[in-house]
Amino acid sequence: MKIFICWSGEWGKGAAEQIKAWLCEDVFRDVLRDTDDVLVSGDITKGVLWFDELTGFLDQASAALVCLTPAALRSRWVHYEVGAVAKALTASRAQSESDSRLAPVFTLLLGVNAGEIDGPLASFQSTSVQDATDTRRLMGDLLRLVGDGVGQAEGEALNRRWPVTWKKLQERLAGIPKPYLTDVFPEFDGLFRRKTFQESIFECVNQKWLERYDGACATLKALRDREATIEQACRPHVVDMYKALIATVDEYAMAVSLLVGTKTFEVDTNGRVVIDPVGAGEACELRRKRIKSLVARLTDPLQAAQFEEAFRFEVAESPAEKKSFIQRRAADVGTAARALLDPRNDGWRSSDWDYDRIIYSLCLEARVRSSPGASDLPTLLGTALERATMDLERAQVREGMYPPPDCCHLMTLSYALGPLECVPMRTAFDRTDELEYLVRATRELLARGHTARDARKDPAVMAMWESFETVIDNSLGRIERVFGLGAVAAREANVR
Repeated sequence: MKIFICWSGEWGKGAAEQIKAWLCEDVFRDVLRDTDDVLVSGDITKGVLWFDELTGFLDQASAALVCLTPAALRSRWVHYEVGAVAKALTASRAQSESDSRLAPVFTLLLGVNAGEIDGPLASFQSTSVQDATDTRRLMGDLLRLVGDGVGQAEGEALNRRWPVTWKKLQERLAGIPKPYLTDVFPEFDGLFRRKTFQESIFECVNQKWLERYDGACATLKALRDREATIEQACRPHVVDMYKALIATVDEYAMAVSLLVGTKTFEVDTNGRVVIDPVGAGEACELRRKRIKSLVARLTDPLQAAQFEEAFRFEVAESPAEKKSFIQRRAADVGTAARALLDPRNDGWRSSDWDYDRIIYSLCLEARVRSSPGASDLPTLLGTALERATMDLERAQVREGMYPPPDCCHLMTLSYALGPLECVPMRTAFDRTDELEYLVRATRELLARGHTARDARKDPAVMAMWESFETVIDNSLGRIERVFGLGAVAAREANVR
């Protein structure tokens, strides 16, 4: 029994390799003589004539599997390779006694729905690797292609162990890095490169609101058409953002529809459209900016989250809800802390997502607490200082004209201070100047924020701010005492 597997793209390659291992080790371990009986496209030795070696293998092959990912659907090479494989297998089977009624080429759907397949690939039998029954049926077809003598006995054995075998396939596929959104949906970014989304509603001097509405509706339809594919193929936090984007584009279209058919608005001396009522224009702008932010995150691989909860944490509506996300991850902190200083985790340390950085701070604190006298303590403290300073700078930016009402920027900063306040008293650390700057600048941030919220006369906002203010100020005091900073000595001198 020999099987050929073809693929396209990094995700397809990973899937092909895992499916090969699964077939050899879990499914047909008593039928396949060795791993060479399954050939993955790309395993062919470089420098040899591809078609000659492939034809030689297919002369003895029973079937071919096509890992049909979104990238494979668009790949000319996959279409060419599948055509060559189908032709060779058909010719080989015509000279054998195998069951000629069974097609020798099978497509495995990975992040693709059967309805998306067209052209020659649509003529082959497709199988969803997410469907246990469908996949078991495919394994039965492969066994029948070998011949009844082998197929029947192995089929009965496979039936007995199928629940475990199926679970192993899902585990193998789950370990493959998920593709980026733009790999699955290459036209995605282009949907938003139009004035509908790029131009402020207040700068739309031609006031063609119907065109803007139609543009938003067309984009909404394109997003919905790919929603099922994205849900299958991409990481959960990407799926969450994609669904939020669909909802926001829908809201934007409805907001713009309020302007359709209205009178022509005046344009002021600054070239801005004076929309009346102002709230209608602000509603459009709020959603347009939200769309741009989501699109930027979805199209930039460097903004990928470390943890899948990151987006849901961001859109949680209260500190209590955000806290619950953090507490759910608490059990994993000890394990993650051990690999914290691995260079491959640099992206985690500087993540754009508050949740990622909070969990990093908790892991870093766990490492510091477990290494009070270790030789790597100065390195850990240096990392903690840099992290806290980075979160301070982020908080300073977000404490601008429109600061977050839930004070989430202070929550992130509060956790970032944790690793610096949990070391033994008078711990030696030669970066005290930077520590003193961190303490001073953080207190200045708190004072500005307190004054700004006091002016708003909103008791609920002030109460939330003061709760974070108290926690952070206590942390700063402990940091001063632990490292014996100058501010502590000055205050003690004043008391005396």
